[in-house]
Amino acid sequence: MQAAYYGDMELVKTLVVRGARINRQDRGGMSALTNAVWSDRVGVVRFLLAHGANPRLRNGRGETILQIAQARANGSPDNTKVLALLRAKASRASPPVRSQRPGQAAAGL
Repeated sequence: MQAAYYGDMELVKTLVVRGARINRQDRGGMSALTNAVWSDRVGVVRFLLAHGANPRLRNGRGETILQIAQARANGSPDNTKVLALLRAKASRASPPVRSQRPGQAAAGL
C-alpha cells in the first residue's frame, strides 16, 4: 500500500508480478488502488486497473473507490485523469463488493 500511495511504480510492478493481491484491503478497507487514488498517482492507478484492481470495491464504510475519488475531486490535472480512469473501469467492472479479507492487504502495495 505504501508503494501505491507514494507512487513507487517499480515496487508496485514488482509486487504485482510476484503475486501481490491487488484487491486486498487493510482493516479500514484501504487497498492499493485506494491509496494511489488518494495521492492522485495516475500511472499507478492506470497500472493497478490494468492488472485487475476493482474500482467498485467497498471500504469499511461502504464507499467504493470511485465514490471516494469523486468526493475528493479537486480539479487538478492528475485528479481529473484519475477520475476518468476510474469511471471508465467502473463501467466495466463487476458490481461493488465488500472488503476482501480485511486486515490482509498486499504487503507493500
